[in-house]
Amino acid sequence: MKGNNEIELTLLLGTAAMLALALFIIIFVAFYQRRLYAKQSEMNDLELKAQRELMEAVILAKEKEQKRMAQELHDGIGSALTALKMSIIQMNLVPEHKKQIDTNIKAISADVRRISNELMPSVLEDMGLQAALERLAQRIRGATLIDCKYSRNNALESLHNDQSQLALYRVVQELVNNIIKYAKATEILIAEEIIEGNYVLSISDNGTGFEPSESELTKLGSLGLKNIKSRIQQVGGTISYKKLSPKGTNVNIEIRNYEEH
Repeated sequence: MKGNNEIELTLLLGTAAMLALALFIIIFVAFYQRRLYAKQSEMNDLELKAQRELMEAVILAKEKEQKRMAQELHDGIGSALTALKMSIIQMNLVPEHKKQIDTNIKAISADVRRISNELMPSVLEDMGLQAALERLAQRIRGATLIDCKYSRNNALESLHNDQSQLALYRVVQELVNNIIKYAKATEILIAEEIIEGNYVLSISDNGTGFEPSESELTKLGSLGLKNIKSRIQQVGGTISYKKLSPKGTNVNIEIRNYEEH
């Protein structure tokens, strides 16, 4: 009898020990998986941060180079054309020839100013984002068959720092160029407004419509879309695309608590 009790006690203790060991293993595995998940999440965050920082560095370097090129065009080629024009005035040429050469120089000067302005719009630096967007809409109306309009419901100049202005202007430039190239649109509306303390910039068109998926926004070929997303992230904003019915696209950019930026 005593032997049976000892056997039962041994079995009970052995079972309890096995259960405790199994529980320890389960807890250890769960803890390890949790730490592994946390580490993986941390690595993913670091990778995303590194990608954002790399993209921002590329964008800043590009902007710096475009500014330098715009300055070179304005100061170098612009000055050379002015000097050439003055030299031609001194030459003993047939009046008709002088007039034709002067017309050609004016056309080249206009092209130089246009390219320089696209690289780094002087109106953006001189008068702010609103004036630059208004000028962009005017230029599109003059150069294409698209009726491009700009509107705003608030005086927003004081709410933009220089980096935010440039980032938002470049985004609008890229989006509008895409509309002109691909959307077959006849109307574009660029609108700015403040809604409950949040800044909202929208670009709408009546073209064929475009609503990219998340995979399309991140695939290797979508460099333009990646640049747009990175610029918006730079200013602490979000961007969304919506295909309209029966046709057209609305791109909505929102920066919350914009007064703090």
